[in-house]
Amino acid sequence: MTRPQPRGTRTKGPAPSESIWRLLYDLVWGYVLLWFASFGRSVSPLPGVHLFFADRYFKLAAHCDLRGYPERAASFRWRGEFHEQSARPDPDEPDPAVAAVGTVPFVAPALTDARGHAQFEPPPRITRFRPKSTPHPA
Repeated sequence: MTRPQPRGTRTKGPAPSESIWRLLYDLVWGYVLLWFASFGRSVSPLPGVHLFFADRYFKLAAHCDLRGYPERAASFRWRGEFHEQSARPDPDEPDPAVAAVGTVPFVAPALTDARGHAQFEPPPRITRFRPKSTPHPA
């Protein structure tokens, strides 16, 4: 006799973090966040973002291969390869650290007196207005 499994234990199928719905959810939210971050500007995603998309597309391709959808798997694999290629640095472009050597002369930082000083005169002492005493008319 087999022991009963604890509730919520999965014995077959992909892990919940790799279900097709979770992968599609991750892709949609990734594109929404990318659109929101680049709203009104022409920017390209960072290499880490491309690697995130590549990982999700490759997992979707593997999932479609298991389910028997080779055309869809090929499409996801092509998208994953595109994002993987986009994450790599351009070989023709020089390294930024190497390109910046010698372009800007070194300037020693100026020493700054950063202590606080009063920059205004304190207001004069305020006294209540007291009229001069006048003799009482008799």
